[in-house]
Amino acid sequence: MLRSTADNPWLGSHERDGLEDFLNVCGSLFQRLLEGSATEGRISSVDPERPTVLDVASLPTWDQLVAQLAAFAELSVSTRPIDVAHAILHATSQEVLTSLASAYSEQPGRLFNALRVHTAVVHHAALLVADAYLCRTQLEAQARAEDLSTTLDSIGDAVVVTDAQGTVVRVNPVAERLTGFSSSEALGRPLKDIFRIEHETTGIPVESPVDRVLAEGVVVGLANHTVLITKDDFRVPIADSGAPVRGADGDVRGVVLVFRDVSEERRAQQALEHWERIFQHATWGVAVASASDVRFCAVNPAYASMHGYTVGELLGQPVSKLWAPETKADMERHADETHDHGRLVAETTHITKSGERLPVEIVATTIKNPEGKVEWFVANVQDITERKRLQQSRLRAVELEAENRRVEEANRLKSEFLASMSHELRTPLNSIIGFAELLHDEQVGPMPAQQKDFIQEILTGGRHLLRLINDVLDLAKVEAGKMELRPEPVELRQLVDGVAHGLRATARDRELAIATEVDAELVDVVVDPGRFKQVLYNYLSNAIKFTPDGGQVVVRVVSEGESRFRLEVEDTGVGIAEADLGRLFVAFQQIDSGRAKPQGGTGLGLALTKRIVEAQGGSVGVRARPEGGSVFFATLPRRPAAYALPALNQKYDVSAAVLVVDGDIEQRRLLVSTLRDAGYDVEAVATCDDARAALTRRTYSAVVIDLLDGEPSSVELLVEAIHAREPGARVPVIALSLGSGGNTPAGFAVSDVLPKPVNSTELVAALKRAGVEPISGRPIVVIDDDAGSLKLMAATLSQLGHDSVCFASARAALSALGKVRPAAIVLDLIMPDMDGLGFLDRFRAWPENRDIPVMIWTVKDLSPDERASLHDTVSTIVQKGVQDGSRLAVALQAFLGSVHATEHQP
Repeated sequence: MLRSTADNPWLGSHERDGLEDFLNVCGSLFQRLLEGSATEGRISSVDPERPTVLDVASLPTWDQLVAQLAAFAELSVSTRPIDVAHAILHATSQEVLTSLASAYSEQPGRLFNALRVHTAVVHHAALLVADAYLCRTQLEAQARAEDLSTTLDSIGDAVVVTDAQGTVVRVNPVAERLTGFSSSEALGRPLKDIFRIEHETTGIPVESPVDRVLAEGVVVGLANHTVLITKDDFRVPIADSGAPVRGADGDVRGVVLVFRDVSEERRAQQALEHWERIFQHATWGVAVASASDVRFCAVNPAYASMHGYTVGELLGQPVSKLWAPETKADMERHADETHDHGRLVAETTHITKSGERLPVEIVATTIKNPEGKVEWFVANVQDITERKRLQQSRLRAVELEAENRRVEEANRLKSEFLASMSHELRTPLNSIIGFAELLHDEQVGPMPAQQKDFIQEILTGGRHLLRLINDVLDLAKVEAGKMELRPEPVELRQLVDGVAHGLRATARDRELAIATEVDAELVDVVVDPGRFKQVLYNYLSNAIKFTPDGGQVVVRVVSEGESRFRLEVEDTGVGIAEADLGRLFVAFQQIDSGRAKPQGGTGLGLALTKRIVEAQGGSVGVRARPEGGSVFFATLPRRPAAYALPALNQKYDVSAAVLVVDGDIEQRRLLVSTLRDAGYDVEAVATCDDARAALTRRTYSAVVIDLLDGEPSSVELLVEAIHAREPGARVPVIALSLGSGGNTPAGFAVSDVLPKPVNSTELVAALKRAGVEPISGRPIVVIDDDAGSLKLMAATLSQLGHDSVCFASARAALSALGKVRPAAIVLDLIMPDMDGLGFLDRFRAWPENRDIPVMIWTVKDLSPDERASLHDTVSTIVQKGVQDGSRLAVALQAFLGSVHATEHQP
């Protein structure tokens, strides 16, 4: 078909003439090539210098090639049958030219025409190949562009492409979303219009990276803290970079800008920094260990410091480095449990760098990788030393509470026992001592000297036994915190002389001298007088006991500053070794005096003294020399911290009280002693001003005043105060003067003027003349279930000139008192059937009995609450067998004096 084509558009007349010759040679050559390589399936070039290897299967047969060539010759170039053109080019290679030359070498015309055909075919085929290449290149470029677009649209970062002038030529969807500009809005606009950026903190505009890329041709990344201002003016933190797009010549043809929203990254970073701060600054220890080798990968400072290490010293170390040896097996088991179950809470013991044991609580968990395998152990560790201490403290507190309950129960039982023993021991001793005193004083008749001596021994033994019992009971009360103190204004000279006088007989037997020195300035002292005398008695009796015959004992009371005073007892005794000083104030301990025979006693006196003084806010001590001589002292406050003067409206018991006003301390002491012996309640002051102050606190039945110790004006003011205190009442005033009946201030009404020095008989007679005298005509009722106590009280009252009616039970007394009105009642509290308190409730319920004075006479140790409850019901409370009141008559005289004054109040 190709041969018959005469008007082929790309073959001229000469080429058509040589077409057949060209095809014959090509066909022969093609056939020869096929036949030469048929067995191998590959065609090798026949020219050894230009070897060519073709795949037979890839080439058409010659007939097919000629047919395609004929069709190709009739078609335009635009059809681009590239495969045919390529085959023709291959077939008409250098070998075709050689074959043509060999076949038509002797026919130049035919050879020339065939060569022209060859040239035309090759030229046209080359055009087709070139055109096809260009077409394929364009298709490949289009495919690459489509691939690039797909890639840009699929990546997660925003991409903006500009040209060399910074004009946007492409944006991907992410860029559209972040900037707020659609692709149609962005294309063709300057980049700065859609990509506005500024500093996150300052708000100052930041240079676009595109400008620098275009100017310098380098890759540029923005600094941190950059935000993108969107189309709607939202601020989006971003991270970005710009890179140049270069042509084949290397020139910058545009810029690719890549950026992304880092809001989530910021939040993640902030969260990471937050947890890092917590990790680093947590007060509890945090440690992370790898699960593979259980070594520390991270520890916070608190964990390291807790164990005495630095962070660097622990990193990479095995966790078992901190385990106490005895806990190793448990901790290995705990590690396995944590690995299997993912959580552990345990208390254990660690070893610090210094080797100390550290109790800790561990709360551990695990972290797994995406495959679910345990990769890390995380442990929170807390030092529980304080918790353990508190647990021990709480446990100890529980134990102590239980122990306290046992102690309280033991104290309760002991108190009950002591109360019972107090009653059972003091009651018969009270009778023994009371009757012995009556016999010894010959109140029941004269007694031979020898019997009197025997009675004295009974008295001495009874009093000693009573002091021992009282000391034991007092010590028990101090130890139980139940010691009762009753402070009141006192005259120290009177207290000291009273104790010294009671022991002078014992001292005389030993030819010992007792001297007393009391600072006259100590006039404002408030102490419990009974306890003060008890302290002084213990010190003084010890000094007499341990001082050799013919020695000397000195009692001193001196000021110690403005708020305290000091009691000292100095002796010339045997001395005390330094090693024994620590045992002096310990209960039931006695030191060796150096004599062949130990001194008597139980060792309770000084121990009790110490506790009594300390209970009043004072202290005790001793100065002693081994070679002889010692000074025992006690320092006490002049006035207890809680003590206050009685309020003006405080209620006092109405009693026959006498106010003595005398500036001479010796004269004042004499007057007080005289009046108290006569049964009056006496208060003494030094000046008229003090007397007026005393009148504001209570009522007095009479006033005794020394006229020489006051200015007339002061005396007149005192008289006015007396009358103002009791308007319309007659308060007797007895004046003391150097001469009777003279030198009294004008208008100063007195009942009597007695000359000085005062005679005690005349003073008592003057009070009686003024109407202040003892009661007579009505009996004293005594109620006590102890027969010995009844006999003792009756005998004592008889010696004092009073009739008595005794009852062994409270019920019997109540029945009789319906018919008899007594002058006063002496009442025991501890009785069967009805006790003293029950009696008082019923007795006071009768209106006519509310003013009858009652004296409580009992062995019961009354508590402050019990005393307070009895305050408005009874006149006085006397304890049976108390150390300083063993002579019952003294207490009765004071009580009956108040009874007398009550009956004769104007």
